[in-house]
Amino acid sequence: MISRIVRCLILVMVSISAYAVETDSIYYSLPSQNQGHFLTAKKLFANPNGGVWVQDIYNHIHFYDGQHLLPKSSSILDINPEQVTYLEGDFWYFQNNHLYRKAPSGKKRLVFSLPSNSKFKKMGQSNGLLWLYSAHFFHSVDPKTGKTISYPIQRITQGSIDENTVIQGAVFYDSRWLISTKTSLYYLSRNGVKRATPDSFSNISQLVLDKKHRQLLVGTDQHLFRLDLNKHPLQRQTLAKGQVQAVLVTDDGYWIGTRKGLYMYSFETQTLSSIQANYQDDYALSNNTILALASDNKSGIWIATTKGVNYYSTVSTVFNRIRFGDGATTLLPYSHINQLQIVNDGTIWIATNLGLFSAMPKEKNGRNKIKKVVDGNTVNLRVNEGLVWFTQGDRLFKLDAATNQIEEMNQDAKWYGNKITHLAITEHGTIWLSTGKGLYRYFPNQRKGQDFGKSWMVDKYGPSDITELYTGKNGAIWVGTEHGVYEYKNREVIFDANSVGYGTTTSISEFNGETLWTANSYGVRALNLKNRVSIEVPLRNRTSVPLCVAASQYGTWMTTSKGLSFYNDDTRLTKHYSAPLGVVTNEFLPDLCALSPNGEHLALGSKLGVVSASTQRLHAQDIPANTVLIGEVQANRSVIAVAPLSDQSLSIDYGQSLTLSFGILPDFDTPHLQYRLVGGQDESWIAYKGSQLTFDHLDPGKYTLELKTSSQIGSNQKGTQLFFVVNKPWYLLPWVVTLFAVMLLAVIISIIAWRSRIMVRSNFHLRRLINLKTQQLKHQSQLLITTNMQLRKQAQTRQILVKEMAGKAKQAVEGFQLQVQPPSNEFKIKHAEQLSSHALDQLEQILALHSSKAKENTFLDGQVVSLVIHTVVQGWKADIDKAGVYLEVEDLTAGCTVKVKHFNLDSVINTLIASALIRSASNQTIYLCAKLLDNELQINIEDTGNGLTEEEILEFEAHEYGLDAHTPVYNLSDTSLSAIAHMVTQSGGRFDFRTNRICHTTELSVSWPVDACQESKGIQRPVSLIGTNQSIASLENESGIPEECEGSLTLCVNTGEEIAEQDAWLNKVYGLVEKHYPNPDFGTSSAAKLLFVSERSLQRKFKSLTKGSFMDYVIKVRLEHACERLMSGQKIADIAFETGFNDPSYFSQRFKHHFGLSPSKFIENASNE
Repeated sequence: MISRIVRCLILVMVSISAYAVETDSIYYSLPSQNQGHFLTAKKLFANPNGGVWVQDIYNHIHFYDGQHLLPKSSSILDINPEQVTYLEGDFWYFQNNHLYRKAPSGKKRLVFSLPSNSKFKKMGQSNGLLWLYSAHFFHSVDPKTGKTISYPIQRITQGSIDENTVIQGAVFYDSRWLISTKTSLYYLSRNGVKRATPDSFSNISQLVLDKKHRQLLVGTDQHLFRLDLNKHPLQRQTLAKGQVQAVLVTDDGYWIGTRKGLYMYSFETQTLSSIQANYQDDYALSNNTILALASDNKSGIWIATTKGVNYYSTVSTVFNRIRFGDGATTLLPYSHINQLQIVNDGTIWIATNLGLFSAMPKEKNGRNKIKKVVDGNTVNLRVNEGLVWFTQGDRLFKLDAATNQIEEMNQDAKWYGNKITHLAITEHGTIWLSTGKGLYRYFPNQRKGQDFGKSWMVDKYGPSDITELYTGKNGAIWVGTEHGVYEYKNREVIFDANSVGYGTTTSISEFNGETLWTANSYGVRALNLKNRVSIEVPLRNRTSVPLCVAASQYGTWMTTSKGLSFYNDDTRLTKHYSAPLGVVTNEFLPDLCALSPNGEHLALGSKLGVVSASTQRLHAQDIPANTVLIGEVQANRSVIAVAPLSDQSLSIDYGQSLTLSFGILPDFDTPHLQYRLVGGQDESWIAYKGSQLTFDHLDPGKYTLELKTSSQIGSNQKGTQLFFVVNKPWYLLPWVVTLFAVMLLAVIISIIAWRSRIMVRSNFHLRRLINLKTQQLKHQSQLLITTNMQLRKQAQTRQILVKEMAGKAKQAVEGFQLQVQPPSNEFKIKHAEQLSSHALDQLEQILALHSSKAKENTFLDGQVVSLVIHTVVQGWKADIDKAGVYLEVEDLTAGCTVKVKHFNLDSVINTLIASALIRSASNQTIYLCAKLLDNELQINIEDTGNGLTEEEILEFEAHEYGLDAHTPVYNLSDTSLSAIAHMVTQSGGRFDFRTNRICHTTELSVSWPVDACQESKGIQRPVSLIGTNQSIASLENESGIPEECEGSLTLCVNTGEEIAEQDAWLNKVYGLVEKHYPNPDFGTSSAAKLLFVSERSLQRKFKSLTKGSFMDYVIKVRLEHACERLMSGQKIADIAFETGFNDPSYFSQRFKHHFGLSPSKFIENASNE
């Protein structure tokens, strides 16, 4: 018992002594945390391809890819389980009695279920197997095979308190399980449960297996114990003190997270280091309460605290840091570092504004040793053969490092009174320094100085300040200025013209006497000292700023705003240290880098202090390569994959945009990379800076997106790949294309069939048109023939008339001859005079008939009129018979003399018969009547054919009322109303017509004034009917009217009755309008209801009788009444409402349209009148 107590005390003392060691390593926060967005993680799971899965305190699962925490607004899982683990690329969790597994971008799958009365309580994983705990059973699941084994654990629970029997953890090794309760460890196999060690523990919370060293780590609420599995029974050894909450096994040692800090146990040194949080340091742990640990498999550790997630890289162990601080000999006081130097034993000389310090970096298990040597603002510093040269203001001092004796070089100080800005020492001990006035050389042994001033500078660039001094081999002095670099050698100053354009020179270093490296404002140059050819040295990041160069026999080290780089002898970059590999972005200072003379130690000035390192370790350290991590893939802004696997192929629909969010690890900086899309139109590499890519309008097909970091560009290293397929749209699918082709073929066939039908119809229509045109041509030819026939008929008529007149004249002359023969008396002479006068009249009429150009008035007796009618009718007999039409003639003009201007009676009657014949159809009758009425000779012709056309009537009205300014030209074949009226007017007569579309009757009437009328004795009123196969015959009845005429008169009577009925109907309609026009709702619908007819019937009947629409008539009535009210002086708005208009503006519009002026203008004109 006593020995056990002693052993425990020894272990506790060892543990406590180990806690005294602290580390000043850099711990990086996530970029989002630097912006104030903190994440508290309770569990961390390393992703096989890089990155880390985070379970936050709300049990949401997110993925960190180096730039983003994804998904941003949700979780990977559909629920938020308390117990979850990540194994074989899937998340495993349980819900009551069901165990599920789910891929980050897949659907959850049920693995197995317990009886409904049982529930899972805890789960975990070990050595590739999943374990779960339920009441009285321990379950083991192989994720590869899906095999599940359940172990009864009644032996543990028998006779124990329930809370002490809850399984806290389990590890699998040597084909068996080792499980832990809160106080004990047990072996579990099919043979049962066996206690692993007789020792008891206090609240076991962590059980971790170190498989490589066969060690079991047991974390409790007080200690972390290590048990050697090679020994039986198991014996525990205390490694750390504190409430253990996370344990991580790495190749270098154990990482132990507790509630009060982080510890690291090193296999190499067998010591325990304590890492404490510092709330004032952005690059320390954010909090001492460690919740979870995870390895990134790239020498990096993810550390979750209550204040966020930090990242630590074991690569940072190659750097030793002397941090700024107060009150400790291990820290450098807060100050401004002006210059530093390092010697072969690793001692660093630091010139600051507070004085000159010497620092010895810590060795293994040691501490930094800082010593202040000189007070005062020390600006420049150089070390040469054990002597430390430094300046303060315009004073130059020499310090013996061995004796710490200081001597001021004040003899022959040409620079006195001017602050020394730069200092350099040659290998022979000659000192070069500069001030604002120029360049100086000082020989310490002779205590003599030399002033070079600035006269050696090129006049073209004017005087400028010296920005750097460097002594090279072979006695060369290199001077950096604001415009370029000068070389002083063998009392000659040479200006390097190639350095112009690079800005101010901040640092100069010479590599093996062969190449001169210069860091400038706008880049780094490497000048070959043999051929004087300079090249521009490429930087790791194009946007970074070069700060300092330090060359050794192995190569050249360079600090930039992005980190530390090493170039070999051919200016090729071979190493680069940046964040988060122990270096902080923008931490290095200009012209603050130094190599020891042997090239084995490197010292760098930093905003955080001083960084030192062994160049051998820097060369030997393996730097993990940056890898592009695809964090999230979206299709049309919908997440389709989070952290997709390298062999996973995604699918998106055609027309969707593809958006990728990605980062680079372990580099946290904004990604600089190149990408190309294999399968697209352009497969060339494209440089890109950013963390998100979007592709639009991708054609269907397979694609491979390749992304490479800047270090992978130009190498054979395989970058990150994403495989995805753009699905064909539904209209490009094979079955759709086939269906479309079939439909297209059917459409083509249908179009052909339709076109054939259309062609047939078109051909039929064309044939009809051709037939119609043919008929029209035939009709036109018939018209021509008819015109010729009319001309012939007129000629024949006139020949007959001339013959009759000539006969009468002959009879008169013969009578005159008889009367003048002796013996003649007075009666005979008087009678002879009458005969001669009658003969002269006959001759004048003959001349008028012959020329159709008679004098002003030509008198024809009634017998001649009858003769003309009789002659014209006889001329039309053949055509009337051919048309199958009947012509009824009634001549009541015997004994009448008619006064006409021109003798064209035959032409008028010819045209009237032709016009009626054109309108008539077969078996219809044409009535021709010549009679005396009111001292006028009237010739009427009536038919019941097609009637007059609207165009013909409108043309006649336009000509009759002078609406047509154009004077038409008529010919003898023209049978229009206008042509007939023209001929009648020429002869001094009048023309009129009547038509009734209801009765289908058309009556044309011509009349001339009667000069005299005498009833001839023995002469009857002839009535004749000319028709098919009929001759002229007397058909006079008792009344002197033919039977057909009686029928015609009866028809006219019926027509009159119907007209009277129509007038009555119209009067009724007009009365309705007069009564209801003030009502704005009165319209066609209202009127139809009042008349007990349909709207369509009302509109059709009203339009057929009045040639206008019903509503136009209503508006006309309203406007006429409105006009009357305007004259009475009423208001326009009131009148509009009183006359049935709802809107005064609409009333004004209709009023102006009807009367040609607005209501207001109408009132104004009425007032003026």
